[in-house]
Amino acid sequence: MDFYKDSLERRRECIMSHPSFEETKLKIEDLASFIRNFTDLIWWKGNFAFLIHKNKFFFLQTEIMDSTHSTLLSIRQLVEIGHFSDVNVLMRKVRDDLFLFLYLLEVVNRYQLGNETTHERNATKWMENKLENLTISDILTYLMKNESIKKVIMEHNLRKAWDNIGKNFNNFVHGNGKMYAQLNYANFDYKTIDKIFNDITFKLSYIVSVFVVLLTLIKPSLISSSDYVDALELGIQPVEGSQYNIAPFIQEFIDTYVIKLHPDIKNFLKDNVYMRFD
Repeated sequence: MDFYKDSLERRRECIMSHPSFEETKLKIEDLASFIRNFTDLIWWKGNFAFLIHKNKFFFLQTEIMDSTHSTLLSIRQLVEIGHFSDVNVLMRKVRDDLFLFLYLLEVVNRYQLGNETTHERNATKWMENKLENLTISDILTYLMKNESIKKVIMEHNLRKAWDNIGKNFNNFVHGNGKMYAQLNYANFDYKTIDKIFNDITFKLSYIVSVFVVLLTLIKPSLISSSDYVDALELGIQPVEGSQYNIAPFIQEFIDTYVIKLHPDIKNFLKDNVYMRFD
Protein backbone atom coordinates (compact mmCIF):
# COMPACT_ATOMS: atom_id res chain seq x y z
CA MET A 1 0.00 0.00 0.00
CA ASP A 2 2.85 2.40 0.85
CA PHE A 3 4.51 1.59 -2.45
CA TYR A 4 1.26 2.32 -4.30
CA LYS A 5 0.86 5.61 -2.44
CA ASP A 6 4.42 6.63 -3.24
CA SER A 7 3.94 5.65 -6.88
CA LEU A 8 0.72 7.68 -7.10
CA GLU A 9 2.37 10.67 -5.49
CA ARG A 10 5.34 10.48 -7.85
CA ARG A 11 2.95 10.36 -10.79
CA ARG A 12 1.07 13.39 -9.48
CA GLU A 13 4.29 15.34 -9.06
CA CYS A 14 5.39 14.43 -12.56
CA ILE A 15 2.09 15.55 -14.06
CA MET A 16 1.86 18.79 -12.08
CA SER A 17 5.46 19.76 -12.86
CA HIS A 18 4.86 19.51 -16.61
CA PRO A 19 5.00 22.98 -18.26
CA SER A 20 1.57 22.48 -19.87
CA PHE A 21 -0.22 21.33 -16.71
CA GLU A 22 -1.33 24.76 -15.48
CA GLU A 23 -2.56 25.75 -18.93
CA THR A 24 -4.56 22.52 -19.22
CA LYS A 25 -6.00 22.91 -15.74
CA LEU A 26 -7.01 26.51 -16.44
CA LYS A 27 -8.66 25.54 -19.72
CA ILE A 28 -10.79 22.90 -17.97
CA GLU A 29 -11.68 25.38 -15.22
CA ASP A 30 -12.57 27.98 -17.86
CA LEU A 31 -15.01 25.57 -19.51
CA ALA A 32 -16.45 24.63 -16.12
CA SER A 33 -16.94 28.31 -15.25
CA PHE A 34 -18.64 28.89 -18.59
CA ILE A 35 -21.15 26.11 -17.91
CA ARG A 36 -21.73 27.44 -14.38
CA ASN A 37 -22.34 30.97 -15.69
CA PHE A 38 -24.72 29.57 -18.28
CA THR A 39 -26.80 27.75 -15.66
CA ASP A 40 -26.90 30.90 -13.52
CA LEU A 41 -28.12 32.90 -16.52
CA ILE A 42 -30.89 30.40 -17.27
CA TRP A 43 -32.02 30.46 -13.64
CA TRP A 44 -31.96 34.23 -13.38
CA LYS A 45 -34.13 34.65 -16.49
CA GLY A 46 -36.35 31.66 -15.61
CA ASN A 47 -35.82 30.40 -19.14
CA PHE A 48 -36.89 26.79 -18.66
CA ALA A 49 -38.47 24.28 -21.04
CA PHE A 50 -41.63 22.31 -20.33
CA LEU A 51 -44.49 20.40 -21.89
CA ILE A 52 -47.57 18.52 -20.74
CA HIS A 53 -48.05 15.19 -22.44
CA LYS A 54 -50.92 12.82 -21.61
CA ASN A 55 -51.34 14.32 -18.14
CA LYS A 56 -47.60 13.98 -17.53
CA PHE A 57 -45.55 17.08 -16.91
CA PHE A 58 -42.04 17.51 -18.32
CA PHE A 59 -39.97 20.36 -16.89
CA LEU A 60 -36.33 20.91 -17.87
CA GLN A 61 -34.30 23.23 -15.67
CA THR A 62 -30.50 23.10 -15.42
CA GLU A 63 -30.01 19.71 -13.77
CA ILE A 64 -28.04 18.30 -16.70
CA MET A 65 -25.78 21.34 -17.02
CA ASP A 66 -25.22 21.43 -13.25
CA SER A 67 -24.07 17.83 -13.48
CA THR A 68 -21.79 18.71 -16.40
CA HIS A 69 -20.16 21.42 -14.32
CA SER A 70 -19.43 18.88 -11.58
CA THR A 71 -18.09 16.38 -14.12
CA LEU A 72 -15.67 18.97 -15.49
CA LEU A 73 -14.36 19.59 -11.98
CA SER A 74 -13.90 15.82 -11.56
CA ILE A 75 -11.95 15.75 -14.83
CA ARG A 76 -9.68 18.48 -13.50
CA GLN A 77 -8.89 16.36 -10.44
CA LEU A 78 -8.26 13.23 -12.50
CA VAL A 79 -5.88 15.11 -14.79
CA GLU A 80 -3.87 16.12 -11.73
CA ILE A 81 -3.26 12.48 -10.76
CA GLY A 82 -2.78 11.32 -14.34
CA HIS A 83 -5.79 8.99 -14.60
CA PHE A 84 -6.19 9.73 -18.29
CA SER A 85 -8.36 6.72 -19.15
CA ASP A 86 -10.90 7.89 -16.58
CA VAL A 87 -10.64 11.42 -17.95
CA ASN A 88 -11.75 10.19 -21.39
CA VAL A 89 -14.65 8.21 -19.92
CA LEU A 90 -15.86 11.34 -18.13
CA MET A 91 -15.37 13.48 -21.23
CA ARG A 92 -17.76 11.14 -23.00
CA LYS A 93 -20.21 11.74 -20.16
CA VAL A 94 -19.86 15.49 -20.73
CA ARG A 95 -20.65 14.99 -24.41
CA ASP A 96 -23.62 12.70 -23.75
CA ASP A 97 -25.10 14.93 -21.05
CA LEU A 98 -24.85 18.15 -23.06
CA PHE A 99 -26.44 16.50 -26.08
CA LEU A 100 -29.20 15.04 -23.94
CA PHE A 101 -29.92 18.62 -22.87
CA LEU A 102 -30.09 19.69 -26.53
CA TYR A 103 -32.31 16.73 -27.35
CA LEU A 104 -34.81 17.55 -24.62
CA LEU A 105 -34.89 21.22 -25.66
CA GLU A 106 -35.60 20.22 -29.24
CA VAL A 107 -38.34 17.81 -28.13
CA VAL A 108 -40.10 20.72 -26.42
CA ASN A 109 -39.61 22.91 -29.51
CA ARG A 110 -41.24 20.38 -31.83
CA TYR A 111 -44.00 19.28 -29.51
CA GLN A 112 -47.51 19.54 -30.94
CA LEU A 113 -50.44 19.11 -28.60
CA GLY A 114 -52.10 15.75 -29.12
CA ASN A 115 -49.32 14.41 -31.31
CA GLU A 116 -47.54 11.62 -29.44
CA THR A 117 -44.10 10.45 -30.56
CA THR A 118 -41.30 8.44 -29.03
CA HIS A 119 -39.56 11.69 -28.13
CA GLU A 120 -42.28 13.05 -25.86
CA ARG A 121 -42.33 9.67 -24.15
CA ASN A 122 -38.56 9.87 -23.73
CA ALA A 123 -38.89 13.30 -22.12
CA THR A 124 -41.47 12.16 -19.58
CA LYS A 125 -39.50 8.98 -18.91
CA TRP A 126 -36.46 11.13 -18.16
CA MET A 127 -38.54 13.02 -15.58
CA GLU A 128 -39.54 9.67 -14.02
CA ASN A 129 -35.93 8.35 -14.04
CA LYS A 130 -37.00 5.61 -16.46
CA LEU A 131 -35.33 6.70 -19.71
CA GLU A 132 -33.46 3.89 -21.46
CA ASN A 133 -32.04 2.89 -24.84
CA LEU A 134 -31.52 6.47 -26.05
CA THR A 135 -28.10 6.59 -27.70
CA ILE A 136 -25.97 9.50 -28.88
CA SER A 137 -26.62 8.25 -32.42
CA ASP A 138 -30.39 8.50 -31.83
CA ILE A 139 -29.96 12.03 -30.52
CA LEU A 140 -27.83 13.16 -33.48
CA THR A 141 -30.29 11.67 -35.95
CA TYR A 142 -33.14 13.54 -34.27
CA LEU A 143 -31.26 16.85 -34.10
CA MET A 144 -30.24 16.60 -37.76
CA LYS A 145 -33.91 16.81 -38.71
CA ASN A 146 -33.66 20.45 -37.70
CA GLU A 147 -32.65 22.06 -40.99
CA SER A 148 -30.51 24.77 -39.37
CA ILE A 149 -28.57 22.17 -37.40
CA LYS A 150 -28.12 19.96 -40.44
CA LYS A 151 -26.93 22.93 -42.45
CA VAL A 152 -24.37 24.18 -39.92
CA ILE A 153 -22.94 20.68 -39.48
CA MET A 154 -22.71 19.93 -43.20
CA GLU A 155 -21.49 23.34 -44.38
CA HIS A 156 -18.80 23.65 -41.71
CA ASN A 157 -17.62 20.03 -41.68
CA LEU A 158 -18.29 19.55 -37.97
CA ARG A 159 -19.16 15.86 -38.24
CA LYS A 160 -15.71 14.45 -39.08
CA ALA A 161 -13.93 15.57 -35.89
CA TRP A 162 -17.07 14.79 -33.88
CA ASP A 163 -17.16 11.20 -35.13
CA ASN A 164 -13.44 10.75 -34.52
CA ILE A 165 -13.82 11.97 -30.95
CA GLY A 166 -16.75 9.61 -30.42
CA LYS A 167 -14.84 6.59 -31.71
CA ASN A 168 -11.93 7.44 -29.45
CA PHE A 169 -14.22 7.71 -26.41
CA ASN A 170 -15.69 4.30 -27.20
CA ASN A 171 -12.21 2.80 -27.16
CA PHE A 172 -11.75 3.98 -23.59
CA VAL A 173 -15.21 3.00 -22.38
CA HIS A 174 -15.01 -0.51 -23.85
CA GLY A 175 -11.28 -1.05 -23.27
CA ASN A 176 -10.52 -1.72 -26.92
CA GLY A 177 -6.79 -2.15 -26.40
CA LYS A 178 -4.20 -2.26 -23.63
CA MET A 179 -3.19 1.37 -24.23
CA TYR A 180 -6.64 2.51 -23.10
CA ALA A 181 -6.03 0.81 -19.75
CA GLN A 182 -2.39 1.87 -19.41
CA LEU A 183 -3.23 5.55 -19.68
CA ASN A 184 -4.56 5.29 -16.12
CA TYR A 185 -1.30 4.23 -14.50
CA ALA A 186 1.72 4.11 -16.80
CA ASN A 187 4.54 6.67 -16.67
CA PHE A 188 5.06 8.81 -19.75
CA ASP A 189 7.75 11.06 -21.13
CA TYR A 190 7.45 14.82 -21.59
CA LYS A 191 6.23 14.72 -25.20
CA THR A 192 3.59 12.07 -24.52
CA ILE A 193 2.15 14.01 -21.59
CA ASP A 194 2.08 17.15 -23.72
CA LYS A 195 0.18 15.26 -26.42
CA ILE A 196 -2.31 13.91 -23.86
CA PHE A 197 -2.93 17.41 -22.48
CA ASN A 198 -3.54 18.79 -25.97
CA ASP A 199 -5.91 15.94 -26.74
CA ILE A 200 -7.96 16.60 -23.59
CA THR A 201 -8.32 20.33 -24.14
CA PHE A 202 -9.14 19.86 -27.84
CA LYS A 203 -11.90 17.35 -27.14
CA LEU A 204 -13.51 19.36 -24.36
CA SER A 205 -13.31 22.63 -26.28
CA TYR A 206 -14.79 21.01 -29.37
CA ILE A 207 -17.65 19.37 -27.48
CA VAL A 208 -18.68 22.51 -25.58
CA SER A 209 -18.29 24.69 -28.69
CA VAL A 210 -20.54 22.45 -30.80
CA PHE A 211 -23.02 22.39 -27.92
CA VAL A 212 -23.16 26.21 -27.87
CA VAL A 213 -23.66 26.40 -31.65
CA LEU A 214 -26.52 23.90 -31.68
CA LEU A 215 -28.14 25.34 -28.56
CA THR A 216 -28.09 28.80 -30.17
CA LEU A 217 -29.94 27.40 -33.18
CA ILE A 218 -32.46 25.46 -31.07
CA LYS A 219 -33.32 28.17 -28.53
CA PRO A 220 -31.56 31.50 -29.18
CA SER A 221 -33.18 33.20 -26.18
CA LEU A 222 -31.02 31.09 -23.87
CA ILE A 223 -27.90 33.05 -24.85
CA SER A 224 -29.50 36.48 -24.32
CA SER A 225 -28.11 38.73 -21.63
CA SER A 226 -30.05 39.60 -18.49
CA ASP A 227 -30.36 43.27 -19.54
CA TYR A 228 -34.07 43.06 -20.32
CA VAL A 229 -34.95 41.12 -17.14
CA ASP A 230 -32.68 43.34 -15.02
CA ALA A 231 -34.54 46.44 -16.20
CA LEU A 232 -37.90 44.89 -15.34
CA GLU A 233 -36.59 43.89 -11.91
CA LEU A 234 -35.58 47.51 -11.29
CA GLY A 235 -38.97 48.75 -12.45
CA ILE A 236 -37.60 50.68 -15.42
CA GLN A 237 -38.43 50.49 -19.10
CA PRO A 238 -36.05 48.05 -20.86
CA VAL A 239 -34.04 49.46 -23.74
CA GLU A 240 -35.79 48.60 -26.98
CA GLY A 241 -34.37 45.41 -28.45
CA SER A 242 -32.27 44.62 -25.36
CA GLN A 243 -33.83 41.15 -25.25
CA TYR A 244 -31.68 40.37 -28.29
CA ASN A 245 -28.38 41.27 -26.63
CA ILE A 246 -26.06 38.31 -26.09
CA ALA A 247 -24.67 37.72 -22.61
CA PRO A 248 -21.07 39.06 -22.59
CA PHE A 249 -19.55 35.81 -21.32
CA ILE A 250 -21.27 33.89 -24.14
CA GLN A 251 -20.10 36.41 -26.73
CA GLU A 252 -16.57 35.98 -25.36
CA PHE A 253 -16.86 32.20 -25.54
CA ILE A 254 -18.01 32.37 -29.16
CA ASP A 255 -15.09 34.66 -30.06
CA THR A 256 -12.56 32.54 -28.14
CA TYR A 257 -13.72 28.95 -28.68
CA VAL A 258 -16.56 28.61 -31.19
CA ILE A 259 -14.80 30.55 -33.92
CA LYS A 260 -12.10 27.85 -33.94
CA LEU A 261 -14.60 25.29 -35.24
CA HIS A 262 -14.74 27.15 -38.55
CA PRO A 263 -13.93 30.78 -39.51
CA ASP A 264 -17.43 31.33 -40.97
CA ILE A 265 -19.48 29.79 -38.19
CA LYS A 266 -20.15 33.07 -36.39
CA ASN A 267 -21.52 34.58 -39.60
CA PHE A 268 -23.76 31.55 -39.97
CA LEU A 269 -25.20 32.17 -36.52
CA LYS A 270 -25.68 35.86 -37.32
CA ASP A 271 -27.64 34.96 -40.45
CA ASN A 272 -29.81 32.28 -38.86
CA VAL A 273 -30.86 33.58 -35.44
CA TYR A 274 -32.33 36.88 -34.27
CA MET A 275 -29.71 37.63 -31.60
CA ARG A 276 -27.27 40.55 -31.86
CA PHE A 277 -23.73 39.32 -32.42
CA ASP A 278 -20.79 41.69 -32.07
